[in-house]
Amino acid sequence: MSDTTADAAALLASNEFDEEWYLSQYPDVRLLGMGAAEHFVWIGKRLGRSPAPPNQALARPLALAGDRLGRAAQTFCDWICGTGTVVSPTLRARLQQRVLESVAHNEHGPSAGALLDLAAYLEKRVAAPLQTDAPDALPFAQSHNILLVTFYAPSRAHAGGLRLLDVYKRIKETNPAVQLEVFCAGHAHVDGDLAILDEVFDKVTVCAPDEFSQIGTRRGLARTYDVIDLQFHQAGQLAEQLRPFAKRLLFTPMESLARANCDVLRAHLSRGEPPSADQVRRCLDEVLVEIAAAQSVDLTVCVSSEDADFLKAMTPSSKVTYFSTGLSAFEFERQLADDFRAHTFKRRPKQLVYAAYFGSQTNIDGLLWYLDAVHPAVARACPDYRLMVVGRGNLDALQLEQRDRVVHVGEVLHLAPVFEQARAGLVLAVNGSGFRGKINQYAVCGLPAISTTLGASSLAYEKGKSILLADEPAGFAEACVRVLNDEAYAVQLACAARQVALDHYTWDCQWPAILAIYGLLRQETP
Repeated sequence: MSDTTADAAALLASNEFDEEWYLSQYPDVRLLGMGAAEHFVWIGKRLGRSPAPPNQALARPLALAGDRLGRAAQTFCDWICGTGTVVSPTLRARLQQRVLESVAHNEHGPSAGALLDLAAYLEKRVAAPLQTDAPDALPFAQSHNILLVTFYAPSRAHAGGLRLLDVYKRIKETNPAVQLEVFCAGHAHVDGDLAILDEVFDKVTVCAPDEFSQIGTRRGLARTYDVIDLQFHQAGQLAEQLRPFAKRLLFTPMESLARANCDVLRAHLSRGEPPSADQVRRCLDEVLVEIAAAQSVDLTVCVSSEDADFLKAMTPSSKVTYFSTGLSAFEFERQLADDFRAHTFKRRPKQLVYAAYFGSQTNIDGLLWYLDAVHPAVARACPDYRLMVVGRGNLDALQLEQRDRVVHVGEVLHLAPVFEQARAGLVLAVNGSGFRGKINQYAVCGLPAISTTLGASSLAYEKGKSILLADEPAGFAEACVRVLNDEAYAVQLACAARQVALDHYTWDCQWPAILAIYGLLRQETP
């Protein structure tokens, strides 16, 4: 490493250089194609340019913590970079500077104390072996009452709500003596019909979203529950408040947003790009929220093994496990029957289907990637092909009606009849985390899936035998064209996929773990 590069890396790691200000103040730097710190060390100093605004605001708050804060930022950067990504000293220094900027410049972001605490957590985790806690390793205490606290209501209208509805309906069927209560925020644009909650829960309380954090004062909690089940991050932030009222306190993030944001940072670094200060701030925020919740509960319950492994590696003392999302009898009762037979492919038009909830930016990003990079190639190869886009959410910005061979179906009451009009289902996960349940839904309906690698991560499907995987547009388009044109191969994939779904992703498969997590008796479903 040259002296100039070393000096630039040291400058970025210090508290004396504001990279974004320097680039905006001296636009000629971008024209030269140089890094801001390299420019200052090599040219800027000689021109008498300033490395930061006068009376640099960044220095004051950071000086209070001194070297400790710098070392904390370095610990976080070391953890983000890990061992799988080659990061130059200059890029690592830029990342460290972004971490310090997120603490100093954003009044609503993480505090210096939170960054120091995070570094302490990460150092403990590095020194400790990975935990292998299984749910049945917990002391079993039979539950007589369970309080579900969830920011989104159990509902058929979205994947997380349907998961909750399935789990709690089955708990009530198998353990009818257990008292079930739910406290949730109502979201009229998301929930759908909540009348079914009265059939599942003995007591239902729905509040406005801005009143959700007031559960203690609204309900006047005076009793102790055998289990309090916190679902989604907003509920996880109430863990410390509800800790005194629970013999066993559970937290399910549904999707590890910390993992998703860490992946964004790592993707930038792998491309040799510094992530933005806003991306670093979001990552720090989500990591701190999930650590705080996991530290306050008895068990963190993820929806995928990859999320669980991430949280085990991040948190120093909490217990972490997972159970996958089973196929819902609410949605797929007919398809789960032993005598179900899917429509033959001869009766299906050359259509692909993408079903998702489009209130999620992750799903919109995936659809946009497909429409721009993959769809034109498939349309050229298959003149009679069409794409069906199915699901709740606003897609006006994508102007689907103006795109050739794209049909915007929108929200439907039942997915299966739409799936049976297609030859394959798409899973377009280009970022994010969590559990990708759509592959299982396609499969149980006799539909093969074409997915990105991320979309099928941690699932039991085998590439080329029960699923098609591709990450580059050309490979993804090739997979789509093959399924559309090769009927025998599509049928082979569909049969294998359905068997994987039935073997691994029904609620029967997940039930032993759920019984142990919630402290329930092992009884058969009526």
